[in-house]
Amino acid sequence: MPTPRLALCTPRHSTVPAQLHSGGRSARAPIVLHSVEAELAVVWKPAGCKSLGEYPGTLQDALRTLLPPRAPPAVPADAAPLSAPTPLSRLEGGCTGVALVARSSRMLAALDAAALGGGVRHTFVALVHGRVPEAWGGEEGATVLL
Repeated sequence: MPTPRLALCTPRHSTVPAQLHSGGRSARAPIVLHSVEAELAVVWKPAGCKSLGEYPGTLQDALRTLLPPRAPPAVPADAAPLSAPTPLSRLEGGCTGVALVARSSRMLAALDAAALGGGVRHTFVALVHGRVPEAWGGEEGATVLL
C-alpha cells in the first residue's frame, strides 16, 4: 500500500458557524477548515464541541456536512472514501485546537499508525493556579514554562 501524502498544500480558510449544544446551553462557534486535501484536512475545533460522536454538536457530525466525500478535492476511489470524515484528535469538549481529519480509510489507517508509533505529537497549553507537580517535568513529562 503506498504511503499517503501528509503535506498540506491547498489552504482553504473557511469559517463555518456551527450551532453547538453543551450542558443544555447553545452557543455559536466557528469550525475553521484551514486546509483540505483529497485524503486529509486540518480543522480548527472550537470550545464547546466534542471531537467525536455521530450526533449533533460534535465536530465529527459537522464534518459530515462540511466535507462530504465528493467535496473538492474529491477522495480517490482507490483510497476508500469514508462515509464521514473522522477527526484523529480527541480534544476535550472545553478545548479549542487543531484536529487532523481523515477523509479516507487509507489516511485513517496511516494516522492511527503514526499516532500509535509516536509520530503524532499533541501539545496542550494550560493555565494553572498554584504549582504543578514535579512529575510533570522531565523528558517524558510536560514542559513547564515559568
